[in-house]
Formats: sequence, structure tokens, C-alpha cells
Amino acid sequence: MDLPRKRKRGTILTHQGLNKLENAIKIKEYAENNGKRFTLDNLSNQTELDSHTLCKIFNCNVRVDKKSLVKCFKAFNLVLEADDYQSPLQPPIQPDGDYSLAPHVSVFYGRTAELATLNQWIQVNRCQLIMVLGMGGMGKTSLIAKLMAGFTNSTDSSSSEFQYVIWRSLHHTPTVEETLTDLIHILSDQKAINLPKSPDQLISKLMQYLHQTRCLLVLDNLESILQWGERGGSYREGFEGYGQLIRTIGESTHQSCLIIIS
Repeated sequence: MDLPRKRKRGTILTHQGLNKLENAIKIKEYAENNGKRFTLDNLSNQTELDSHTLCKIFNCNVRVDKKSLVKCFKAFNLVLEADDYQSPLQPPIQPDGDYSLAPHVSVFYGRTAELATLNQWIQVNRCQLIMVLGMGGMGKTSLIAKLMAGFTNSTDSSSSEFQYVIWRSLHHTPTVEETLTDLIHILSDQKAINLPKSPDQLISKLMQYLHQTRCLLVLDNLESILQWGERGGSYREGFEGYGQLIRTIGESTHQSCLIIIS
């Protein structure tokens, strides 16, 4: 006897619904929090929803109960309308990309507060540029590798947050042209050909993909391309293009996130 197939319940916000909610939150932040962003705990207290549910709501790819959406909207004086939500037709899929170079973290203790903050910046605040800085040996790379595992583990419902996840190290000082070409080839599924040579044009081409798809990019070992000594903090000769790349990702409008580790 064939058992009845379990029907998947739940809804996700549309882009219209997400924009409406984010704008309402910003208005309340300026009115009640001096313009500072609410923390995930603040949002949880105001909506009476747990932080895990809130991350799902802002994710826009993981199903949540419609009642949770109604409750979240009501907390910010909004009414959930038909155009604000939808039922996803496809189940979440594991992201593409290349995260094989990311270190494997078999044992990880602590840093729960840092992981929660990073997840809020990425999933709730939709930050486009995050820099993780600190002295060597503090566990920066392990922290971001653990964070990335949450987006690439096929058993994790949050794996659909990004369509592409890519980890690259600058330890061996690749040129910015090499890095940009590599990223474009991955994001285009190897279909991009006859790419331009100049960093300006390559950055422009990359931004097209970061605008079209939600990607998580990680660049580790930024210190490898920085000047030491009196000019500490500046880029080594020939690597200034990385500064332009980072500025463009931080200042442009798109739906992706770049994490810098140094």
C-alpha cells in the first residue's frame, strides 16, 4: 500500500514583502533606537518569535508558518498581504561554487556569540561586506569556516541562503585579475569567455553576477597582499586592484556578501 505523501507546509516572503518589512524595521530603529540597528534579540523581543524563526523569515528561502509572518509584520504595524508571501515550488538546494579550499573544522568550541552576530549580519541585516580582523592564531579562519559550513551542509535547512559559496586564499598572492577571472568563471558556470583584461572591467563583470545571484565569497589571508613597515595598511605594488574590488562590493547595490579575513 502506498503511503500518502507528506505535504510540505509553509511560506516565504517575496522580495516585495521583505522590502516592506525591512523598511518598517528601519523606521522603528530611527524612532526608538537612535537609528542603530536592532539586534536579533531586540527583534525577537518585539515580535515574540525566536531568533531561529526570524532568520528563516529574512532568509526568504526557508519555509515558515504563515502565522509567524503575520506576527512579525504586526510587530511593525504592518498587515501581511497576498503579494507579500508565496509558497516555494522547489525545495532548498545545496549551493554551487568552490568551497573545497576552506579548512575542515572537525572540533569547534565556543564563539557562539560571534557566530550568532555573523549570522545576523548576513541573514537579517544583509550586510554586503564583513571584515574579520585579529592577530594570528586567534581562530578567525576556523570561525568563518564554521560559519560557511552552516550554508554548505546539505542537511541544514539554511543551505539555500546562497546560490554560490566560494572560498579563496590570498596566501600565494594571486593577482586581482587572476582572482576576478576565477570568480567569474565559477559564477558563470564556466560560460563566460573572452573576458576583459583590466581590473575595472573585470570588477564590473563580477558585479553583474553578484547582483543577479546571492553569493557568499570569502577571501582569506588579506595580509599577504598588504605593505609592511612604514606603509603598513597599504596594498603592495601591483595589488591595489583588491582595494578597488573591496570598495566596490561594499558600496554598490547587490544581494551578495564578501567576507575578508586578515
